[in-house]
Amino acid sequence: MKAIFLVLGLVGCATVPKVTTQIDQKGTVNDGKIGFDKAGKIIIQRETAADDELRIQIMVNQSLYRNMKNEWWDLKKCRENLADPKNGGNGLITDLPDVEDMSTAAEPEQEMGLTEDDSLKVVRKSSFVDRLKAERKYDTTLRAMTKTLSKLLTTCELEQRYNQRGAVVSNKAAATNEDSN
Repeated sequence: MKAIFLVLGLVGCATVPKVTTQIDQKGTVNDGKIGFDKAGKIIIQRETAADDELRIQIMVNQSLYRNMKNEWWDLKKCRENLADPKNGGNGLITDLPDVEDMSTAAEPEQEMGLTEDDSLKVVRKSSFVDRLKAERKYDTTLRAMTKTLSKLLTTCELEQRYNQRGAVVSNKAAATNEDSN
């Protein structure tokens, strides 16, 4: 019931679409009910309050963002080590992908004024459905960027190992040359 009031509060006087939750239930699974819909198709139906759905997606995105930033920092450190002249690098750090401001959320409408109780407030309003869609798109973007960064990090670490082996071979060769002189 709380979710319905939240949705109504967010969309104002707009008509709230009706969702059919009736199914001919035949069983359950951990995340929903198994049964037949009106068309006779076997479905798994999961019901979540609208506010919970958005809250969960925001928390997932926060976790994905932290993971993505950790991959970015690891890649940054790796590329700095790879570029270091002490490690056989040329001193130039390869550019890193831009990971700032990847959010797809639209700016909410904003009003400032006196409320019913004569307090001065800034009120921001946005479409619930648009925000949920934006958060889901952000999820996809974060996952793709994390995957890209992970691949770049793996490549960087392989290059770093290759350079270290080369440095070891060079050092051994130099030591052998010094010993023979």
